[in-house]
Order: sequence, then C-alpha cells, then structure tokens
Amino acid sequence: KLLKVINQLCADKGNTVSTVRHALVMLGIDRLKEWIYLVGLQRLNRNSPTEILRLALFRASFCVRISRNSGGSVGSRSNEVYLMGLISIVTGSQDDEALEKALADLPVSPEIKEGITGGGIFGDIFHLSQSYESGDWNNVVIYSDACNINFDLLANEYIDAQKFVKKYGNFG
Repeated sequence: KLLKVINQLCADKGNTVSTVRHALVMLGIDRLKEWIYLVGLQRLNRNSPTEILRLALFRASFCVRISRNSGGSVGSRSNEVYLMGLISIVTGSQDDEALEKALADLPVSPEIKEGITGGGIFGDIFHLSQSYESGDWNNVVIYSDACNINFDLLANEYIDAQKFVKKYGNFG
C-alpha cells in the first residue's frame, strides 16, 4: 500500500518505486515518514470517506506550512506538526474526556498531544489551521499573531496546501 501511494507521488518523475529502500532514496526519510503516517491513517479509517483523508492531508500540510513560517524552533519540528495535523482528524470529533483517553494511547510527543488539546505553540498552529479552514477570521488574526505569521503569507500557504492535496490526495 505504501509503495502504491509513493508511486502515485513519483509518477510525474517517471520512476517506479519497488522497495522501501528505493522510496527512502527518492523521497528522503522525512518525506517517507509523512507518507507512512498517511497510509497508517488510511488503514485506521478504512470505513471513512476519502474526503476525511484529504482533509487530514490538507490539515497536516497546512500546519507544516504555518510552522515553517512562524519562526522559532517549531519550524524544525515539521514532522511532529505534520503528524499533529493528521491525528487531529482522527481525534477531532471526540469530547474532551474521550480525546484525552485517545491521546493517552498514542505514542506521540507531549507537544503533539498538547497541540491537539489547544496548548503551546503547536496548539496555536492547530487553532490557526482550524480557524482558517472554518473562516473564523477573528481567531485567524489572533492565532496568526501568536504564530508570528503574516496574514497575506497565510493565504498563499493555504492555497499551496490545497494544491498539494489536489496533486497527492488521490486515495481511490
């Protein structure tokens, strides 16, 4: 399944990836991890509509784009921010108690768990992503200030995240 997804990713390069080692060479370890997370999410959500997976991919991509532009050390932790975006879709519709239990069982960093529940810089990134997705412009202003990201740049990153999903979000 992973190789199928990676071959879709690399189709425009004219290469066929036949082993995980080849995928590692083609994509690099960070990019490969991102796709492994996504394939894992897809397996967890087998009965979920494809649009949920696209939303997870979008949110993960958008969160990373926010983090890379926010300055500070969070930009170097893009893998964790990406994973936070993916996980947020799985855990997003739960009440506070169920969310805390689900997060307790996940082997992820405390910053990811804190971010999904709204705390720390990861939480600011997460809230900014959600606010922008829903068009909650008052909170977009608040969280873009907290993340130290220019509103105009944020709009471009949102569009780029949409393009990314359009290009790589074919899970059919």
